[in-house]
Amino acid sequence: MRDGDATDARHAMLETATTSSHALELLRRSRLESPDPLPDLPAPGPAIDAWVYRRSDYELAVLGQIVRDGFAANKFVHYADNYGRPASRVEFACDLPGEACKVRIAAEANVAVSVDGATSTASESNASLILDLPAQGRLTIDVRALDGNPATFRIVGGDNALGSASWRARRHDESEWEAVLLRPGGTEAPHLEPLPSTVVRAEHKDGVYALTAPVLGRVVIRSASPATLSVGETIEEALAPPTLVESNSELVPVGEGEWWSQHALGFKYLSIDAPPDAVVEVHASTPAVATRGAFSCSDAMLNRIWAVSAYTLRLNMQKLMVDAIKRDRMPWAGDQAITTFANAYAFGAGAIARDSSVALGQPTHGYVNGISDYSLWWLINADLYHHYFGDSDHARREAASIHRFLTAIAGHADRQGLFHPADQHDGFADAGRGAVFIDWGVEVEPERVYIPLQMLWYWALSSGARVLERADHPAAPEWKARATTVATALEKTGWDEKASAWREYADGPVSEAPHPHFLGVLAGLTPHHAHADAARQLRRHRRAGTPFMTGFLLRALAACGDPDGAIVRLRSLWGEMIDAGAQTFWEEFADGLDSPWSMYGRPFGKSLCHAWSASPAGTLPEVVLGLRPTSDGWASFSVAPDLGDLQWAQAAVPTPHGLITVSADLHAVTVDIPSGTRACIAGEAHVGPAVVAVSLERSEPPGPTASQVA
Repeated sequence: MRDGDATDARHAMLETATTSSHALELLRRSRLESPDPLPDLPAPGPAIDAWVYRRSDYELAVLGQIVRDGFAANKFVHYADNYGRPASRVEFACDLPGEACKVRIAAEANVAVSVDGATSTASESNASLILDLPAQGRLTIDVRALDGNPATFRIVGGDNALGSASWRARRHDESEWEAVLLRPGGTEAPHLEPLPSTVVRAEHKDGVYALTAPVLGRVVIRSASPATLSVGETIEEALAPPTLVESNSELVPVGEGEWWSQHALGFKYLSIDAPPDAVVEVHASTPAVATRGAFSCSDAMLNRIWAVSAYTLRLNMQKLMVDAIKRDRMPWAGDQAITTFANAYAFGAGAIARDSSVALGQPTHGYVNGISDYSLWWLINADLYHHYFGDSDHARREAASIHRFLTAIAGHADRQGLFHPADQHDGFADAGRGAVFIDWGVEVEPERVYIPLQMLWYWALSSGARVLERADHPAAPEWKARATTVATALEKTGWDEKASAWREYADGPVSEAPHPHFLGVLAGLTPHHAHADAARQLRRHRRAGTPFMTGFLLRALAACGDPDGAIVRLRSLWGEMIDAGAQTFWEEFADGLDSPWSMYGRPFGKSLCHAWSASPAGTLPEVVLGLRPTSDGWASFSVAPDLGDLQWAQAAVPTPHGLITVSADLHAVTVDIPSGTRACIAGEAHVGPAVVAVSLERSEPPGPTASQVA
């Protein structure tokens, strides 16, 4: 099987060929709103070679490099060390295609090749082998990597019999074979290939150098004498004493008269001590954008919020989806549930969502990220990925791994099915007892049954069961039944029938905090007849802590019939960051404090480009236009505009079937339905390809259901 990057490229070509002039104008207008200074690099073309990795080894190799780079570039990093590592010795196997052939393979490793168990050839490291293969038999390639690299090899000229074979792989000390996803590439292994970069100039003004927008990149200084460097996401940080700045800004000489920052850094401002004639430029990491979504409406602030959300998301697309360009430059499972959703609307980049999930789902022990609830979010996100990107092949490849993951995490359940996670001594340093995090500012009493955690547990079990159902895995009914058991226990212990609301703890009153009220809706636990009561509970809250949890609160509020309340809060909370000058969204909201950049007791501790704050990229088209998939991969979708105080709104969403465009005003909605999809538009069913206009003046369009939102 070939890599999903190629699928993303095919989707891009499909959209380019079929995009209407109306959609192109919408995309152009939305792009002009964006602070993004980086070019949209084309999707990669056909690859020359095919690289073969064991399942998860490419992703784990990339994760390891990201973690090492993140710790080296930043002073204050917490990341649990239990993330998986790639195998150094792997056996690969495939059945020969039925026709004799000669194929060349290459690897920077020790390689032994056999057919039907008889060794045919072997090589030392960094060698290329020509395999003279018979028509039939089982080909096995044993790869032993060097220097901590993953065991991998390339099929030279991958468009051949071996490049199209169904490969399997296993660690040399394991018995179970797993399906393999081939990755396109050249002579350098894909896990080592850097992202493209764009040279951007820094303008010198008022004693600092400034970019037009934040980037992640390496600083280059050309000067007759050595220079010193300090960077920051704000002017204040760039000019602060070295002990207060967050990043390690050391320079290293690269040739005569040229110095580079030793690490890629996240910043907008640079303070440089160098001669006046020094030349300063930045090589900004440039994640390729094969496709783009768009959102535009009659409210300029909402347009800006969508564009800044999309740019925040793009900057964090660093081969895996990381959480920030400055401090938390690693993948975090809770944040992925935000970024997979936002990515589906803003870029449709399925490969990075898939690879990030695979990388996180292989902890050596304990929980994902060393956080028990992030293991639950990992399962939830696995389902979200399949829902938005429709990758049935991936579901089949990952089914056995997901079943093992569920089995391990279910070891923490009691007889009622409720989740009681154990501590992890080497887990996330800031998690509480039971390695529970939830969000910054949430403190959980460990001796009590915390209902929001149990809701995440139910949601995770249901999500895992749905992924296994897609793969026809025999354990799917078991996990679905366990989810039902948890739902029954929660109804008995967490639901207050008289108040028609959820408790925060099993033995306590109705929750004053919003978390059980919105998680109950999104997980599908709150009865539909109680949605109006849930909305009343949620309206009492402007937010739920950070932008991470607040993003879920707003979607739940809309699902309970108050989309206007959701958009009012979104406009206010994210708009306050815009008003404070944000070009990317922050880890925490603008709270009107004396120092808006402080967090964790450090003056510049707050990340100002944080992926968990990018949810408006999905929330705006979902809530304002009621645009959401109703089956996997947007094979069917619904459109149910609720404009509130807007006069008009438009959106474009890149899907596996092509671009969906929606344009609505107070009178009608027009939808461009891609080929191979079905749409329910304000209650009417239509089949693509078609451009359909439906009147909105007949009656109020139906609101979203909780299952559609989740």
